Amino acid sequence: MVRWVDGTPMTLTDDQEYVPSRRSFFFLRNWFHVSQPWRAACAGAGLLTLGAFVEAAEARGCRVARGRTVQAWRTTVELAGQPEVLYIKCYHYASRPFSYWARASRAWREARNYLTFARLGIPGPELVAVGEERRGYGLQRALIVTREVPDTRNLEDALETPEFRTQAALRCRILEQAATLAGRAHQQRFYHRDLKVRNLLVQGFPSPDCRLFWIDCPLGGFYWLGGAHLASADVEDMGKSLRRVVLPEEWAAFRRAYAAARSAPLNRPNAPTQRQRA
Repeated sequence: MVRWVDGTPMTLTDDQEYVPSRRSFFFLRNWFHVSQPWRAACAGAGLLTLGAFVEAAEARGCRVARGRTVQAWRTTVELAGQPEVLYIKCYHYASRPFSYWARASRAWREARNYLTFARLGIPGPELVAVGEERRGYGLQRALIVTREVPDTRNLEDALETPEFRTQAALRCRILEQAATLAGRAHQQRFYHRDLKVRNLLVQGFPSPDCRLFWIDCPLGGFYWLGGAHLASADVEDMGKSLRRVVLPEEWAAFRRAYAAARSAPLNRPNAPTQRQRA
């Protein structure tokens, strides 16, 4: 059983969101999960299968990313009479299906981590759906659907704006949040493992009250060994871009805020969203 840092077991209650446990992948071939708040709306729109979401993305969506094994679309879908902007990411593994033989896909791990963000107090996208298609035990396709975080822009783009370069209060706000979120996660031994500024969204920019969100986290998780190295890697991933555009004393303040967040008294959530294994 996985435990929080203070030794309290992670438990799962009936009213909490659930993604199939890693153990299930030794027995399941195909599965698809729609988050409870979205279930009725997706059923009304006929979006209850992996294929239905992919068809909707290809028909109405705008492709925002395309790689050797992954495609992502930004799609507006009518759900319960309201237009909702969704990001649909689909992994294709038909050419090498046994690379994920009897183990979780990146889509599953990313969905698991978004649910974990909420329990750790880290803002992240709202999970809509996640699923896998397998043939035998070889993975064919995996899909994750999230709701767009409104009024956001990529922090990598925000760093290049005149507002960021000229407004000291704005830089301090963003640096403080980036340090606090990373320290809070590392305090619980959760590591993003790809915490580049392109995987941070800033909401309300360039307002001084802007807010950071973590996204795109298929590699992250709880790790009980090598924590110092993983924490250093997360901070360095952010620092590569941030140090180019902030003053040395501001980066020093970032390091102090990170150390303070990581050493603060543990504020464990009452109950996590799901079980996770290191």
